[in-house]
Amino acid sequence: MTRPALRGAEVAGLGYAFTAMAAAMTLRTYCDAAFLSAQGTARLPHFFVASSLATMALSALYGAAVRRVRAPALDATLALAAAAIAFWAPQVEHTSPAAIFPVTVALIALSTIATLGAWNAVSACVDSRRARRFLPLAGAAATLGAATGGALATLLSARAGLDALPRLGALLAVSLAAFPWLAAARATTPAAAPALPAESPAGRAHPVAWADAAARRLVALLVAVALVESLVGTLIDFQLKAALRDAYGRDAMGVFLGFFTAVTNVGVLALQLFVVAPIFARRGLAFSLALHPIAVAAVAGAAVAVPHLGLERGARAADALLKFTF
Repeated sequence: MTRPALRGAEVAGLGYAFTAMAAAMTLRTYCDAAFLSAQGTARLPHFFVASSLATMALSALYGAAVRRVRAPALDATLALAAAAIAFWAPQVEHTSPAAIFPVTVALIALSTIATLGAWNAVSACVDSRRARRFLPLAGAAATLGAATGGALATLLSARAGLDALPRLGALLAVSLAAFPWLAAARATTPAAAPALPAESPAGRAHPVAWADAAARRLVALLVAVALVESLVGTLIDFQLKAALRDAYGRDAMGVFLGFFTAVTNVGVLALQLFVVAPIFARRGLAFSLALHPIAVAAVAGAAVAVPHLGLERGARAADALLKFTF
């Protein structure tokens, strides 16, 4: 059976996902290395908290604005704002090292919301019949974009220094501004869901009420798991970056972080293509979902007991590889 060809909006969506992740990983590599070099590890917890709060605030503003402003215009504006900040970031950093804190926080928040806008556009590119084939392709494009961004960050940091990264990130962000319009040009409008027959209050019996209560408990459990996972990931990230600050200089941190991003995302893509499906089929869901926490707990525990850069790299690699595959 011949597979249907990709539509123009779908091709634009793949390019959007790829470019958004490439820009985000390039800028994040610069932000991490520049912040660690200028501020050290003493303010790293403040950096994590400020980045998370800024991303949450910008996400809320984005959600409110997208109801009033066309999504392509809003997404393009965010991309251009990130490009402007990224272009001037090295000059601001060298003029006033303390200013790197708000600059890097702003870049991380903007690049994160830009990827959110990319996924919104990608989801609008297809109807439900084509989504099953298209969305995994978009995920692969995003992973490949992240790996490409990491590889470019490695090469530029090694040959031109860390200051070249935000200029590349600015260039990618400027090109990113065109993709929302391209993806929206022929995006599919989802068909309205069929109306369900009205149900009398008497018809809502105890099974429905029980299902609602079970759904609430499931949501609460998922929120708790997500919070724990985020906390553990942040602690692992802190361990690695604190070790990097002690072991490498400014440009060398950019080389390491870019290389690490490239390798882990290539690993994620390989696992998704060749490993995940056979493990799910042979071992089942419970075994597959347990791989991430068990592996991270084992390597992170060893890194806490015996602090060593190799173990801290291993803990971060296990978290990055398994979080997005199982």
